[in-house]
Amino acid sequence: MSTSQRVFVLAGGADWEGQLLTHIDVLPHVRLVRRCIDVADLIAASTTDHADVALVDPAVPGLDLEVVGRLARQGIDLWAVGHGGDQLGIEYSIPPDELHSIGERLRESAETGNNQNDSFVPRANEPQGTLNSSTLRGAVTAVWGPTGAPGRSTVALAVAAVLARRGESTLLIDADCRGASIAQMLAILDDVSGIMAACRDVNLGRDRRIDEHLLSVMPHLDVLTGIPRADLWHHIRPAALKRVVEQARNSHQHIVIDCGFDLELEEPVTPAIGDIARVLLEDADRTVVVGRPDPVGITRLLRATDSIADIVPEMLLVMNGIRPSTPWDESQLADMVFHVAGARPAVFLPFDAEVCDRALLKGEPVTEVASDSALSRELERLGDMISSTLEPVVTSRL
Repeated sequence: MSTSQRVFVLAGGADWEGQLLTHIDVLPHVRLVRRCIDVADLIAASTTDHADVALVDPAVPGLDLEVVGRLARQGIDLWAVGHGGDQLGIEYSIPPDELHSIGERLRESAETGNNQNDSFVPRANEPQGTLNSSTLRGAVTAVWGPTGAPGRSTVALAVAAVLARRGESTLLIDADCRGASIAQMLAILDDVSGIMAACRDVNLGRDRRIDEHLLSVMPHLDVLTGIPRADLWHHIRPAALKRVVEQARNSHQHIVIDCGFDLELEEPVTPAIGDIARVLLEDADRTVVVGRPDPVGITRLLRATDSIADIVPEMLLVMNGIRPSTPWDESQLADMVFHVAGARPAVFLPFDAEVCDRALLKGEPVTEVASDSALSRELERLGDMISSTLEPVVTSRL
């Protein structure tokens, strides 16, 4: 190897640190860049100093799935010294009593070029298949929309209910970290956040199934409730949430996600709240974008579609809240949106305050309290569109 490998070391006071540093000191092709005192120091060093490898103790406080993913996307190969690295998605490991061979192992891994990169997907807590002879991969639908309460949660809940009523196992995830509302809409009084608990388990490499955090609200429909307060959003790590959704694909035919509107760009050190919605939109099989048919709502919708064009090349547009007093008919609205967004609304949902109020008071989806209403019929049609284009995949195991 013509160039030396630059390494970070994060031992957290482990007994093997002195031995490792002694070996690194005599290796001509390995150079110590920094001894990090904690995870925050490691993350900061990764943004200011270039390194190829980070040798870490998996038991160091704060080392979790999100940190591992962030470092891997920066091109840093993580090596776990000791046991437990596989639970955090760390690909390489070496026992403390074999550190004398660290130079040879680093050289071999560099020559194979088998490093983690921008397409890093955490492998921790690989879920068990739900079927004995086949593997289910459910379809993910993200329901998103701009700020201003265009009706994302109402649409997401109704679509999930429509899919479940057809006998298809469905999971509704409340991932709106600004204003989670699915629990209240379903009259769920439990204050425990399902999404926070599931993300915590995955993030810390705990071997638990997602089913432990789900609530069954009607036949074939489960719910992963959101966070109770917006200031708790930092407990929802994007890498962990991504893994939770992957687990859900193996247990449900359809996953419907109520996404928050924030799409702030990722910061170099500290995750932004917008990273949560962004990672969900990037991984979804279908994105439903909800807007309102008034001057303010249309302006927000058009700006919103432009902001997600780089991560959602195709979207299903829904105009929600069509009133008799709306100054444009459906054809005019469709032309207006198409002129700017390049896509026409697929569904126009009529405004029906009475049905929505009744649904909230009963703690049920609008499609359940008034199945014969015009609003429910249009939501059924939206469910048909999603179901017909997103069939869950079942592959046989070899």
